Amino acid sequence: EISLGLVGSEMCIRDSNSIAIFEVDSESGALKSRGQTPTEDTPRSFNLIAGGERLLVAAGQKSNTLIVYSRDAESGQLTPLNIYDCGGSPAWVLGVKLGE
Repeated sequence: EISLGLVGSEMCIRDSNSIAIFEVDSESGALKSRGQTPTEDTPRSFNLIAGGERLLVAAGQKSNTLIVYSRDAESGQLTPLNIYDCGGSPAWVLGVKLGE
């Protein structure tokens, strides 16, 4: 299974315990790889957090964890910030902006 998250001209795909980052050509729609970032075991879901899309959260279904990454606005590259234990088999991540 492949999940997509699109921000501007960048796309992230989760597969095989990693999140792949692609640049999307605005004219042709062609994809150019920008690399992969390792993530938790069996990444079930990920989402960019609303309000600047500078954070990405991924759920590790088999590791029972959530991992938070900072996202570089220029390159789209992800840097792990913290890992949180959560309930068994997390299946969905939803980013919500609270307040102003």
